[in-house]
Amino acid sequence: TVAAPSSVALTFNEALLPQLSGVEIALTVKSANSGRLTPISGTRVALEADQKTLTVTITDPLRTGDYEVLWHVVSVDTHRIQGTFSFSVK
Repeated sequence: TVAAPSSVALTFNEALLPQLSGVEIALTVKSANSGRLTPISGTRVALEADQKTLTVTITDPLRTGDYEVLWHVVSVDTHRIQGTFSFSVK
């Protein structure tokens, strides 16, 4: 058995502007017809010393479910990119 993650780290090729970058983790709540995302509480986002890695520390235990990580960053050359990825806790 693998424990639910206590942190998620995203590393990029260039240094980031922390004031314009962020990460959110949301639980996918399934209903009969569709799913919706509910942001989880108990997270802290920090830019690491390398200026290229955003780390989300998850302070509240994650319950069983599907999670989506939504991120957006602006690099020091002012390029903005965003994306998502998901993981599951069983």
